Amino acid sequence: MSSTLHKLQYLRKKKGMSQDQMAQKLGMTVHGYRKIEQGSRRMTLELAIKIKGIVDVAHIEDILDAG
Repeated sequence: MSSTLHKLQYLRKKKGMSQDQMAQKLGMTVHGYRKIEQGSRRMTLELAIKIKGIVDVAHIEDILDAG
């Protein structure tokens, strides 16, 4: 599992959110969000920006792998 996927799960849990709650805030199914956390679905830039706002990180790089 890549560090991006670990970061997503860590940041979501740090906010006290379930996968279902995160999916609802993102306007997607929990199945779709779970696939992103598992790495079987790619995260778009648009989705990363939405997640950034939900988990209150300062920079998009705090979610995405830099390299």
